[in-house]
Amino acid sequence: MKVGVIANPGKQGALLAFAQLRDALAAHGIGVVLDTESADFLGEKGGLPGPELAAQVGLVAVLGGDGTMLHAMAKLGGADVPVAGINIGNLGFLTSCTDGEIPEFAIDCFIFSTALTKLGTIRNCDSAWTI
Repeated sequence: MKVGVIANPGKQGALLAFAQLRDALAAHGIGVVLDTESADFLGEKGGLPGPELAAQVGLVAVLGGDGTMLHAMAKLGGADVPVAGINIGNLGFLTSCTDGEIPEFAIDCFIFSTALTKLGTIRNCDSAWTI
């Protein structure tokens, strides 16, 4: 699984939070894909527009606060992909955790990716069972 990342370039801790998130996810074999603006801001190559990003990942992590979460949802264009926020702002009612909880967030992403794989296997089997 890959995790999409949308970061708020106006947040002072975004660069550090991204580095921590990328490293924590990599430790669990999870890659990251950035949106176009975040890739430019973070000095990374290969950023994608929101809808394309959503199509290539199993989850989108948003680095910022509540405003960044709302902006990210609009950027994704209504794509059917789970979104989880990492609060590096002042308000975090819509976010899932703080930047101090990035290692735990990465573990949750790994567990989530494993659950997706198992559910996909169940959905694709040819049996009379229903979920």
